[in-house]
Amino acid sequence: MPTHHPLYPVYLNLAKQKCLVVGGGHVALRKIEGLLDCDAQVFAVAPHFVHEIEELATKYKSGLGLAYRPYNSSDIEGMALVVSATGNPDIDNIVFEDASNANIWINCADDPRYCSFILPAIARKGPITVAVSTEGNSPAVATWLKDSISHFLGEYLEELINLVSRARSEIKLSGIPTESLDWRSLIENELVRRLQSGDIKGAKEALNSWLMSHGANSI
Repeated sequence: MPTHHPLYPVYLNLAKQKCLVVGGGHVALRKIEGLLDCDAQVFAVAPHFVHEIEELATKYKSGLGLAYRPYNSSDIEGMALVVSATGNPDIDNIVFEDASNANIWINCADDPRYCSFILPAIARKGPITVAVSTEGNSPAVATWLKDSISHFLGEYLEELINLVSRARSEIKLSGIPTESLDWRSLIENELVRRLQSGDIKGAKEALNSWLMSHGANSI
């Protein structure tokens, strides 16, 4: 039985980083959209592209470049990350070998054999990002879990993050170690219930009382 190696979850800052997508179909389209959402500089190569990718290239003139030709090993040069979405195992294998030899992170869509990282199913709500992975075993289950989690990401969460972030800044300015405080009790007992009911004023008042009790300034 093969040895199981747990994957190490991480969020990458790809803003202005060069990323390569090999492929021009609808799977490649989803990968390109995800990279553009993170402000990456995307270069895509394929003999043909679906019209949605061509529309993106028109919309993101400085963020997405297209090359209408087969993949060339030199395409990976200078790339921070590579995604192969050709649907052709032979090409995926070539891209994987090239990227691996160059120590560049590589993902081949729907084929964990040619991946040094797995792309999770992602749910976003404002500044919140939830990533779900089955380590490549079942993307369908990961997507189902992501959709299930999305229903719990209420609008109030953005305000919750804003309030707790500001409180953390005030605590740090007061010279108090933020890690030693009972943030969970504050969030669960004082803030969530009020914010869920739309009582932003009450949440701020409760937060300010908490801050003052810890010797910090109110927000």
